[in-house]
Amino acid sequence: MIGSLGAIMDLSADITSSLFAVNREEPTLTFWQLFEDARKIGRSIMGPLINVLFLIFVAGTFPMMVLFLKNGNSWGYSCSMIMSLGIVQSLISGIGIALTVPITGLIAGAICKTKVIK
Repeated sequence: MIGSLGAIMDLSADITSSLFAVNREEPTLTFWQLFEDARKIGRSIMGPLINVLFLIFVAGTFPMMVLFLKNGNSWGYSCSMIMSLGIVQSLISGIGIALTVPITGLIAGAICKTKVIK
């Protein structure tokens, strides 16, 4: 949970700071152009971030897998009980990251265009 929240926070901070920089350079952009820029930025970050989280979560299950095998459990049982946890964590993190991109784009674009922060 903490790993995926950290990744989501990192992604939203990257999108927001990049969008504010784009708005500072091109203040004539409309809300929808800023939103489209946020989606492009999010798409470029989203793939590597999901891959890193997948590798972290699956690699984190290996010590538990060794313990299961040392306790006399079969390979099939150990994989189904332990490795499925890493895959589910990766799937949930991927969904959270995919939902973060449009939500952050909408909020950051709206803040940029309301001229509250300049």
